[in-house]
Amino acid sequence: VVAIIAGGGVLAFVPKKAPRPPKIAQTSVAFDTSSLTRNPIEMLSEEERAKMEDKLKVDINSASADELMNIPRVGASTADAIVKYREEHGPFKTFEELDAIPRIGASLIAVLPKYARLSGADSATPQTSSSSEQGLDLNTATVSELMTIPGVGQSTAEKIISARPFSKVEDLLNVPGIGEAKFERWKSYLRVSGNISSAVRSASSASSTLVNINTASAEELQKIHGVGPSTATAIVDYREKNGRFSKIEDLDNVPRIGPAFIEKVRSQVSL
Repeated sequence: VVAIIAGGGVLAFVPKKAPRPPKIAQTSVAFDTSSLTRNPIEMLSEEERAKMEDKLKVDINSASADELMNIPRVGASTADAIVKYREEHGPFKTFEELDAIPRIGASLIAVLPKYARLSGADSATPQTSSSSEQGLDLNTATVSELMTIPGVGQSTAEKIISARPFSKVEDLLNVPGIGEAKFERWKSYLRVSGNISSAVRSASSASSTLVNINTASAEELQKIHGVGPSTATAIVDYREKNGRFSKIEDLDNVPRIGPAFIEKVRSQVSL
């Protein structure tokens, strides 16, 4: 920088060079970059991975219908059926219980554990019988008692009662809709009484108290507790126009009959 001062003199300012920064010794560190490309899940222990995978599964005992549809092969109608069954019968203890739901068969049940879980299933105690350690008597058990067996629904219980008498548990294989897979799951819950003639009389007496909604007249339907003349007539009219009821839940299509009424009469009727 040059400046002119009084008297013609010249004053020059010469800036000093900026000092160079001190040199710092550099140290190179080698990193194993292979770990940066690994899936984080792969870095977990087997136990940690199993816990994480289980949490990511859909809980069939608490999931909504929309959440259940995230399971492969489970559509809207099946998801709704699962929720409805769960609300009526309580939480599922085993995946096999889902067999009682329409459109769910052995092939879907076999793959469900990959995508779903059952909360509380580990601590659940299997129901082997509502009356004894030996199991339910095939020849005398009521519809309600048979439905305590995991996977046995209303229609299956009624088919079992209609197929009586049984001389041995293996005769269950002769009931329509019950194959080897179901038999293997259910046989430990069942027994056959030694006195067949006595069992048949008892079974006949029990089944005779049920009113068959597919054959009963309006007068006979009024034997059902809670069914009056107008409701009985409506059931007969619906049946004549639409044919036989394939399941108890079909009563929901009859005017003046809803889900609450169906649950009230379920133990009093048959198909």
